[in-house]
Amino acid sequence: MTDHAWSKEVAVFLIPTPSLSKEEKIVAMDFNMKDGILNIWSNQALLLYTLYFW
Repeated sequence: MTDHAWSKEVAVFLIPTPSLSKEEKIVAMDFNMKDGILNIWSNQALLLYTLYFW
């Protein structure tokens, strides 16, 4: 892994699964999503760990 991967930040956009339909709004409220999207930031080197824990 290079220093570039540690210093580069990437945005990740998460949405509730569409199969939730009715519960989708509740999930969005629980995670304080804006317009049904949760935007989180991670550095590139830790991106897989970030996605694993979400």
